[in-house]
This record gives sequence, C-alpha cells and structure tokens, in this order.
Amino acid sequence: MDVIEYNQSFGDKESVDFIANVLDSKFHTCLWLDGEGSPCNQVLEAKDFNAHLRSTHGLTAPSGSYPCCWYGCSSLRGAQKRPGLERHVQEIHLEYRWPCGRCDQVFTRKANLKSHLAGCPYPGNGGNN
Repeated sequence: MDVIEYNQSFGDKESVDFIANVLDSKFHTCLWLDGEGSPCNQVLEAKDFNAHLRSTHGLTAPSGSYPCCWYGCSSLRGAQKRPGLERHVQEIHLEYRWPCGRCDQVFTRKANLKSHLAGCPYPGNGGNN
C-alpha cells in the first residue's frame, strides 16, 4: 500500500479531502470480465470507475442486483445492489484506504475515518473537525 503523507498542519477536513484526492487520482486497470470471460483492461482514474461500471458494464439500475465480475474476485457476498457493489470495487479491488493522520488506524471507508476522527484519542491540531 502506498503511504499517504500530508501536511501535519491540516485540520481533519483538509486531511480527509487530501486523501480523497490522492485516492481518486490513482490509475487502475479495470478487470471486470465481459460475457466471454475476458477482462476489460481499460485504464482509468479511480474517480471514473463508477461511471465506467455503469456505462460500459451495464450497472445502470441503483436498485438492480449485480454480482461482482472482477477477475479473481472471491467475494461470497453474491449479488449486490449497485451502490454496494461500487463500494466493494473501491474497497477490495481498488484498495481504497483511509489512514488516520493522528494514529495508526486505517479504514476502508471515508465515513468510518470521519467518525473515528471525531473520537480519536490522539490530539489533532485543533483544525476543522
């Protein structure tokens, strides 16, 4: 995993925004399998993956139920609604990680990091919590 370093004088909001920008700007290869079992192989910025899954791979209905067709995925979750599958792709396949700048904890979701920061026992800089 890449180490994300940021300005220690950032408040919590700036730190989270910075991490989001770093994660969203990384490039990844789409390994979603087509109907014949071949991976897509399109290279995209992480921030473009949800739109790509919708427009290229047919994940169009938010309430529709979709299995994960990522090459090598061993998820036992079965079919998921689109928002859950999009989170799965970010967390598992794109390996989104949200590190706390105050302690050593790392989270797979931005919301969990924000919640943690509200009660992290290590002091911040008094910034924008």
